[in-house]
Amino acid sequence: MTFQGVHHFVYAVKDIKATVDDYVRIFDIDRPIISEDRRGFHITNIKLGTLSFITCEDRSENPNGWFSRFMKRKGEGIWSIATMATERDSIVARLVARDIQIITEKYPGGNIFFFPHPKSTRGVYWEFIGEREGPPFNPSATKGWVKGLSHVGHAVFSIEAAVAMYSDLFGLRPCLRGIIPMNDIRARSLLLPIAENENLELLEPMDNQSPIAKWLEENGEGFHHVGLQVDNALAALNRLKDKGMKVNSGVLGGSCWIEPGDAHGVRYELG
Repeated sequence: MTFQGVHHFVYAVKDIKATVDDYVRIFDIDRPIISEDRRGFHITNIKLGTLSFITCEDRSENPNGWFSRFMKRKGEGIWSIATMATERDSIVARLVARDIQIITEKYPGGNIFFFPHPKSTRGVYWEFIGEREGPPFNPSATKGWVKGLSHVGHAVFSIEAAVAMYSDLFGLRPCLRGIIPMNDIRARSLLLPIAENENLELLEPMDNQSPIAKWLEENGEGFHHVGLQVDNALAALNRLKDKGMKVNSGVLGGSCWIEPGDAHGVRYELG
């Protein structure tokens, strides 16, 4: 295993203040106390338990920049997922050997992050950082009822093809339970462990009636949802309803869902 878990998400939003206000209200977290302007972006770190969302608002007014292109294509949402990689150089060498395009970014302090182009990784931007490299800032975990990350949902057309890709490029292996049918949503699920208690969940529709099939038709392969650890999903459901939110429940047993329209482009599973 070369991964040591998810370090942070890069989260593209239209209005940081509005996003922070909503996350403080929804998740009962502390308001981020650190923010900064860097290279045309206003950035802050929203923390849900131990999980960091490096949240970016574009102030460069560059219509050809990555942010503008992402917003036109997807709207608000997760742009990339950053993982701690103990063997980052070997991962990069493996990607180069397979003629996969790699994007590099150099940050203040000399840290260099690597991004394989998402066309080669089924619609997901993966960012690899060394063990001692961190995000631009990393305040301590905030209060609130979310403990941290459970899993990242990745919608794909074929679980088998996605497993072959993740195994070949990153050395990830499926968990022992194998593929699980989820008849409620007409989909198949498979977990790829990326760290202790953190998984990548591959989701494949069983047929055209699956909501995953509709999502793939509209978006193509890519991030589908972020799974959050909570002590009690029912308590989380009631807490959100008390806030006047429309929350989906009763799907995939023991979990509830916050839809993207209520959380600035991100679908959350709480369980």
